[in-house]
Amino acid sequence: MTTEIMKHMPVTNMIREYETAVEEATTAINLIISAQNRMAKTFGIYMDTVLPNNRYGTIRERDMSESLAILKENAWKGIIERTELKKILSEKRAKELSESLNAGTLPDITVENVNQFISNIRSNLGNYFSEAVTEVFEFLRPPSSDYKTNTEYDIGKKVILEWMFDAWCGSISMNYKREVWLVSLDNVFHLLDGKGTVSYPGDLVTIIRDNVKSMKAETDYFKLKWYKKGTLHIEFKRLDLLERLNAIGGGNRLKKAA
Repeated sequence: MTTEIMKHMPVTNMIREYETAVEEATTAINLIISAQNRMAKTFGIYMDTVLPNNRYGTIRERDMSESLAILKENAWKGIIERTELKKILSEKRAKELSESLNAGTLPDITVENVNQFISNIRSNLGNYFSEAVTEVFEFLRPPSSDYKTNTEYDIGKKVILEWMFDAWCGSISMNYKREVWLVSLDNVFHLLDGKGTVSYPGDLVTIIRDNVKSMKAETDYFKLKWYKKGTLHIEFKRLDLLERLNAIGGGNRLKKAA
C-alpha cells in the first residue's frame, strides 16, 4: 500500500489562512452588529436589517460562536480531504470520523494539533487499511447465498451481489445506498496494487454510471455485468490481488475456525 496520499500538506500556510479567516469573520460580524445597532438607534428597532437575505432578523453576538464553529468544521473537512484519509478508511470508521466532525469534537485548528492528527494517521495507516480490506471482504462474501459463485470462507474469481441496482419504468440505476461499497472495493484494489486511492473520473462508480444502459463495464481490476433484477456480477481480473484480499480479510482464519 502506498503512503503518498499525504504527500502535500502545507500545514503552516493552511493554519495561517484559517487564523486570518477567523479574524476577518470576527471583525465582519462585529461590524454588522455595530451597523444594526446604529440603524436601530437612529431609525427605529425594526429598521436595523443590514443583510439582504436576513430581512426579518438580525445578526446577534450569539451568532459569532456558531460562525466560528462552522469555520473550524470546514477547516477540518478540508484537512481531512487533503489527506484523502476517508478513501482508505472502512465505512464504519469513516462514519465515526464524520460524526466527530458534525459534533464539533475535533480539537482546535493549530499547527500542533493538525501535525499530531497527520502523525496519528501515518502511524495507523496499516491498521486502517486492514480494516478497510476486511470490511470489503465481508461485503463480498454474504454469509448465506443462493448463488454458487459465492463462498462463505473466501472470495472466488466471481461473485454475485444482490440489491445493487434499482429498475423503474424500464430504466435502471445504481442503488445509491450501495454505492459506498463499490467505492470501498475500488479503493482497496487500487491500494493493494500500490497505486494509491482512485480519483474521478476513473473510479468504478463513475464508470458504471457512464455504462449503466449497456449493463456491463470493465476496469483494470473488474469485469462487471448487472441485471434489472438488481444483481451485480463481478469477475476479478487480478487474481494476485484477490489472493491478498482473501489473506488480509481472513479467509484462511475463517476456514480454520470452521
